[in-house]
Amino acid sequence: MANHIHGSDREHPHILSAEKDGKDGVLVRFSDGTIAGYVVEELLSLRPIREEAEKPKAQDPLQS
Repeated sequence: MANHIHGSDREHPHILSAEKDGKDGVLVRFSDGTIAGYVVEELLSLRPIREEAEKPKAQDPLQS
């Protein structure tokens, strides 16, 4: 671990970057030097409340 990281960063690491890993995964790099991999199913289970997404309203091409 880098010596320049302050104690508060070790206690409360933050996300430095996230990148796509394959078609259904994400790699996340944290400020404490760790890397975690998640798949879509894990990310969905971590989210306690799921809001229903609204479908975009189709536009009539004849309307202006």
